Amino acid sequence: MKTVAIFLLMIFTIHADPYMDQFSDKNESLSGHVRLIHVLYGKDNGYDPQTGSTVGFNLKYRTKSFYGLQANIGFHYVGDTSLTDFSKDSSGKYNKKIATGLFLTSDFSSKAILDEANIVYRYSDFIKFKVGRRHPPETLPSYISSPIALFKVSQVENAYEAASIHLKPLDDTMITVAQIKKMMLGSRATSDYALIGEYTNTAGVAVNPLSLRGEFVDIEELAFTDGKDSEGNTVDTSGITMISLINRSFPKTTIQLWNYYAYDIVNFLNLQVDKKISLDDIDTTLKFQFIKEDDIGDSLSGDIDATMFGIAADFKVNAFAFSAAYNHSNGEFFNPWGFDSAFTSSLFSRNAYRDDVSAYKLGALYKINPKIKLSMSYANYGQSKSYGGNVDRTLYPSRDATEIDTVIAYKPTKQWMLKLLNVLRTSEYESSTSDRKQNQWRFIAEYKF
Repeated sequence: MKTVAIFLLMIFTIHADPYMDQFSDKNESLSGHVRLIHVLYGKDNGYDPQTGSTVGFNLKYRTKSFYGLQANIGFHYVGDTSLTDFSKDSSGKYNKKIATGLFLTSDFSSKAILDEANIVYRYSDFIKFKVGRRHPPETLPSYISSPIALFKVSQVENAYEAASIHLKPLDDTMITVAQIKKMMLGSRATSDYALIGEYTNTAGVAVNPLSLRGEFVDIEELAFTDGKDSEGNTVDTSGITMISLINRSFPKTTIQLWNYYAYDIVNFLNLQVDKKISLDDIDTTLKFQFIKEDDIGDSLSGDIDATMFGIAADFKVNAFAFSAAYNHSNGEFFNPWGFDSAFTSSLFSRNAYRDDVSAYKLGALYKINPKIKLSMSYANYGQSKSYGGNVDRTLYPSRDATEIDTVIAYKPTKQWMLKLLNVLRTSEYESSTSDRKQNQWRFIAEYKF
């Protein structure tokens, strides 16, 4: 009954203008979406999810601006569609592997969460204060490359409890300082931990998130199991201080610096430079990135010294778009908080954050007509030096990892989006005795209002 009530409430809401700038979100609105994610097929090998079907509801209300003061509140609801195969064998084990990354609970029950609740104060277009719970914005100016990953195939994305100040001293410069004390893992966290991260602690989740999803917990609880260090002592830190600078004062050039200082754990720095150039009728963007992570303070997560650099090129001509990217890493990144700025990340692979990986990715997109797009990408991740593959991290990589992603997107109206996607993936822990391949087919339908 609760599901029906929520659905009816959403149907009678108004459509909000897209949020395209950090300083323009000023009008009252009621917005949200209804999203269906359904697993059509997966390999029967215990590695690839075979079943899973959920519907997610989101509703967000933004108040009018009163002398620069404004409030936002929003919630998500995720529940099974009754199409997930929960059948079990005689021993009580599920007959098919369930896509746990589509749910918010360990027992696959429904769950509603208040994941947005914040207050914003703006003074002209120069300064903005924000405090409370928030998600990374669903849409951003195309030149912004926040390291916080936006997982577009998930029901609920990660959220953060933070206080921040945004400064716009010049039209082409934006400075942000934020203090993050708590974080909420979204529905996809179990995939980030096991299926994507393969227990390497590199893909955005470092502790078993099965019972943590949808709960706001201290930053250190996501870095250490039960919030305790290796000696069993409870860890208490000051969270994460983030500082970012985005500058576009040079012609057709964007320079971005993002730094996340997780007290007594690690410092994560991301530098990216984008340059647009003209090649006849081809719109071209060249990109460079440098990522550095080091242990700091009490070094509670041990000695960490990891670097990554990347180069990428995007080309667009008429209805076609092409991309090529390369990353190389030295050392293994510790990534408990959802960072993902690497150029070569795929839908189910983020191997570039593992130790000593040379990765490349090629992509193409064809706009068949104004409503239909077809995209494909191929990524190869050179064999790393990171142990993983299981909870005890006893497996050593034996081959390059690969992933081929194919997505057909149909957008009949501004509100509707339908997607059919296929992922062909092979883990670097694949062996003659362990089938770690994916042939994942999913259907996604979304209505925004």
